[in-house]
Amino acid sequence: MSFRFHHVHIICKDLEKMIGFFTEGIGADLVRRKKFGTADVASLDLQGTTINLRVARADVSRGWLEVNCYTYSPETCL
Repeated sequence: MSFRFHHVHIICKDLEKMIGFFTEGIGADLVRRKKFGTADVASLDLQGTTINLRVARADVSRGWLEVNCYTYSPETCL
């Protein structure tokens, strides 16, 4: 089966540090910054995979991760 990651959502405490990690540490490109409601958001491109970073709400104590994949073989989807 062939697949690729399409996008990843990561909720973080420090947006600037996470942007630095992905851009300086592993070579992602910063695509844009925006607001999502009241939260600061950044989108990065990592070799075709979109990395979406968002600052955690004040009432959330843990990080959060969502990963989405696409398959190239329709028969493998249920």
